Amino acid sequence: MRAKVGVRTKVGIVSFAHMHAHNYAAALGNLGGIAEFVGIADEDSSRGRVVAEQYGVPYPITKASATRGGRGSD
Repeated sequence: MRAKVGVRTKVGIVSFAHMHAHNYAAALGNLGGIAEFVGIADEDSSRGRVVAEQYGVPYPITKASATRGGRGSD
């Protein structure tokens, strides 16, 4: 299956407890614009806020923030 030209897949990451989560987040920026990191959901609110600030995405992710392309907070 091929992605439609000009369509970006919105991706949120659930939990940064796993050591590879930062690698996954960084990889999203290396996909040539086909994916957009739109937010974080994490059971540890302190970790979620820190990581969201680091990557410039909202925490917690909501349907509304994902729809806006990961900008802003709710």
